[in-house]
Amino acid sequence: MEDLLRIFRLLLNTDGPIDFDGKIWKYRQAWIGEAKANQPKVYSMGGGERLINLAAECADGFVSITPFAFHTPEEYAVEVDKVKLALDKAGRDPEEFTFGLWHNVLLFDKSEERDALLDNPYSASLLPSSADLSSLIGSLKDSSRCFQKTGTMPSSCCRWRCPDRRPIES
Repeated sequence: MEDLLRIFRLLLNTDGPIDFDGKIWKYRQAWIGEAKANQPKVYSMGGGERLINLAAECADGFVSITPFAFHTPEEYAVEVDKVKLALDKAGRDPEEFTFGLWHNVLLFDKSEERDALLDNPYSASLLPSSADLSSLIGSLKDSSRCFQKTGTMPSSCCRWRCPDRRPIES
């Protein structure tokens, strides 16, 4: 991943051919021409100190998945703070950097569909492994009732909240 992030950054920020001698990838006179008007954003995904430092140096954002990487909003907030410190150290503005979360969501129309999803080993594996499943199922049932009554998922039904404690709005 390190080679790829460095290659992307070089290709997007250099006006001409590049040479690159990475750990895996080697390029001689690589160039993407003048196709730079609509540059893609490059996000790192995951966690850990090495990736955080690499993202702070080469990426446009940091994305992670809940509940796999972070089980609580507090854990995610700690990681965001680490990334912001690394951005400052790399001389980059944290306000110009994107932070994102991917949440796993089980969608269903009827309680029977919900039960089938929760009984399926694959879809069940997408749920938090550290959660008490019966509590989680109860929370899903409560959320389902809220959704069925109002057509929206009120933030009071959502157990995950943003690091600044505001409910995540759907």
